[in-house]
This record gives sequence, C-alpha cells and structure tokens, in this order.
Amino acid sequence: MAAATRKLPSLGTVFLTGATGFVGGAVLSRLLLEGAAERVFALVRARDAEHAERRGREVLFKLFGEDRDRLRSAAQRMRWVRGELGREGLGLEATDRDAILGSVDTVIHAAASTRFDLPEPEARAINFEGARRVLELARQIARGGRLRRLAHVSTAYVAGRRSGRIHEHELPGPEGPFSNTYEKTKAAAERLLRSHMGELPITVLRPSIIVGDSRTGRTYNFNVLYYPIKLLHRGLLLWCPGRRNTVLDIVPIDYVSEAICRLAADPEAAGGTFHLCAGDDAIPLRSFVDRIRDYYNEQRTQTGHDPLPRVAIIGRWRWRLILWRARRRLAGRAREQLEAFNLYLPYLLTEKIFDTTEARRRLGDALPYPPIASYLRKVAEYAVTREWGRRVSWDPSLVHSGLFRDEELGTIVEGAGDEGEQAAVERDA
Repeated sequence: MAAATRKLPSLGTVFLTGATGFVGGAVLSRLLLEGAAERVFALVRARDAEHAERRGREVLFKLFGEDRDRLRSAAQRMRWVRGELGREGLGLEATDRDAILGSVDTVIHAAASTRFDLPEPEARAINFEGARRVLELARQIARGGRLRRLAHVSTAYVAGRRSGRIHEHELPGPEGPFSNTYEKTKAAAERLLRSHMGELPITVLRPSIIVGDSRTGRTYNFNVLYYPIKLLHRGLLLWCPGRRNTVLDIVPIDYVSEAICRLAADPEAAGGTFHLCAGDDAIPLRSFVDRIRDYYNEQRTQTGHDPLPRVAIIGRWRWRLILWRARRRLAGRAREQLEAFNLYLPYLLTEKIFDTTEARRRLGDALPYPPIASYLRKVAEYAVTREWGRRVSWDPSLVHSGLFRDEELGTIVEGAGDEGEQAAVERDA
C-alpha cells in the first residue's frame, strides 16, 4: 500500500498479531513504510523458526511486491516470532518472550477468526482466549514499565442484532442476541478488555465492513461484501434480501489501518472505544446495488454485452421462499454458493447506524474520512480486473520467476498456495 503523506506518530517497538491477515497486514505495512515503528515483532503460526521466517517473507512480498528497497528495509526491522493464539502464553519461545518483554512499547492485537459459521467453542478459542492471552502479555510488559498501549481490533458488529444508532461506548451483555459466533466471541473479548481499562492503557477499535484501498481499490481479501459484488457482476443476483432502511456500513482498509496506528499512539485515546465506520455516510442497500450494477453495465456496453437487470430488493419472507425453492433445485457448487451468500443475510437486513463522534473527533484533520461515493467504483473495478483474487500483483508464484534472487532476502516462499498455508492466512484475518 502506498504511504500516506501525513506522518504517523511513533509507536516505538510493536508486538503485532494478525500480520498474515488483511487488517494486520495493512497495519504492518504502515508501521514499516511510514516510520511509525522502530521494530516489529509479528506473531506467526509456524512449525519452526525457519518456517516462521518463510511465512513472514511471503507476507512482506504480498505487501510490497516487486520493490526490492522496501522489502529489504522492511525485513531489517522485522522479527517473526513463532506462536499461536490458541496456546497458553501464545506458544512463544522463551527467547522470543524475553525479547518482547524487554523491548516492546505497543501491542496491537489484530488477529481473529472471521468465519461466521465456526462452532462457538472454536471461535471462542481464537477470538476470546486469544485476546485473553494477548492481554496477559501486555500486563507483563506493563510490569516492566514499558507498555504505552494495548490496541485491540474488535468489530462494530459486537452490537449484535440491535437496530438504530449504536454509540461507541455501548456493548451488549453476554446473551446479545448475536447473529453468529463471530459477533458473540468478539463481544466477549471486548468485554474482557474493557474491564481492564482502568489497569492498563487499552484502546478498542471497531471497524465495520472493510473493503479495498480508497485510492486504488487494492485488496487481497475478496470476502464478505465482495461475494454479492461478484454475483452482481455475473448477473446471478436477481433478488437481494433487504429492508427499506437497510444500509451498508463500508470502510476502506487504508482508513482503518491508519486510524488504528493513530489511535494506538494517541495518549488521549487510552481507555476509549472507537467506531472506524462510515457512520452517517453508510450507503443504502438500494443505492449500493444500483451503483455497482451501473458501473458494470458501462463495461458491458463497451464490450457489446447485454445490460444486467435491475436487482429486486425483497423482504425476509420472500427471500426465504426463494431460498426454499432454490435449495430444492440446486446441488453441488451452486448450492454451496447459495448457502455461503446466506451467511451474510444479517448484514443485508441491518438497520444500524454506527455513531462515529469520538473517532472523528480524535482523528480530526490528521485523518479525514473518505466518503463511500469517492471509492466504490474503484473497489468494483479492482475486483474484476484482479479476477476476484486469481490475478494479483503479490502472487507468491512470482518468486519462482527469477524476480527475486537477492541472497539477503533469500527465497521468500516455497510451495506457497498449499491449502494449509492459505487456511492459516484466513484464520489470521
């Protein structure tokens, strides 16, 4: 990601989780490119130290592509530490733990499982227990007198099934109700961290639905909102469940990652909870669908294809009837795609508005909010031109093309793209 023109404040030495995922990777990019971190310790799941280093180099290649100078500079300020959220003590080696306790100033916890359909015990093991273990590490750093901040990346959807305006200080009780295990376990983690705000300098950050860079559309995470966009592009979305007041709260990754860094460094943000959301700029579902369709129809006109039909926004009960009929007719991959789309149903039927008063006040002129209308077309264009992730500039297979032979960097990855590695990346989203 391109560096912003606004200089970021220093966070000192940073311990970061989730660097192999979408949000954590974007945060890592800013920390390394914009001088916000003197050094970064990044937690990564790996079989051994060599595997950890190999996965780390793949991440840097994904972030910085073919820019040798940036790759070299980034690698010199990184230490990839082997560990796992699901293990006590984060599974850290004694030498790594000692180095972290002796040098880290800021902890940024950006790792989570973002699967909506994960069984609750598994989701809790990652999202809640992982946060608890990061909290304990931060507590140990604080005992040594070093901790400036523990920044926890939550989600705006800890609000659960509530409708109306959601304020930044609000958090539902353990019973919610919640739409899925992701919301429930992220809310539990936030509840734990907020209970320790009087003891430690903790900041909670709540993004909403994150899409690609507002300037370029660039992303390597083609999930969530990209699924209905893909169906729109292919002319397969004829009906979309929604309500008259349904809005989609969308934010670009560059805004989210910079906001995380700025609020993690802001002394006044300690003890605060901040919505990194569109807020009152959230786009009505009808407008979102029409804008994406209109853009793709422009392309179809230029290539001589028939225009896409206008999508009908239908209520929950009519959608259930269509779903029932489709389930009887579809099988195999088509049935799987239908069920996958259905996971996002709660977010297409939402009538929430996330209040962003405190976040906008703290970020001020240092980080202006980019309106959705200014970048939505770029997001749609990037998704198509990169074939929904099949054609991207950071493809690790480029390593074997002879592009990277610098012994200082070494071989960035061998056998990248195997299912195990890909699953690991998704779990660190």
